[in-house]
Amino acid sequence: MSGTRISVVAASILIACAAGCQKSADVYDTSPAPGERNVAVDAPVFVKFSRKINAETVTADTFRVYGRYLGEDYPGEITANSDATGFTFKVGAREDGGTGFLTGEEVTVILTDGILGQDNIPYEGKRFTFYVEGEVPESYLGPIRVASTTPPPGREHVPLGTPVTVNFSRKV
Repeated sequence: MSGTRISVVAASILIACAAGCQKSADVYDTSPAPGERNVAVDAPVFVKFSRKINAETVTADTFRVYGRYLGEDYPGEITANSDATGFTFKVGAREDGGTGFLTGEEVTVILTDGILGQDNIPYEGKRFTFYVEGEVPESYLGPIRVASTTPPPGREHVPLGTPVTVNFSRKV
């Protein structure tokens, strides 16, 4: 008899999940790829979702293309493909009169939970970074910062004699 109860409970959970446990869309392709280097200054940013997205929710506020050295989001145009699973950002003219990304720029693409699937399930959000070809202009270089360390910060019980590596945000 207890086997029947388990089956009924499992079936109830399955039915409830079919009605309300849907998963948000995933990003399964990008161009440039996360971490890609030597990206052209005029390269479009393409993001492909696993499911159809409500194109009206993909805006400059929910599909942000932030330049670390520019210090703000890049202006540009976002377009959707015909089935609303792919979106392309084409960088536009900057306030300083230039076009495209700055040379040597560290660009972070920020996709927020304001993006909704066509089923109105919010996307969980993601960010990735790529690097534009060329050297960063001196005028955009801020202070040198520690990018990462080995062992990582807060690591306890590190054996004596363990090498310590410090990576900086740019050449020192």
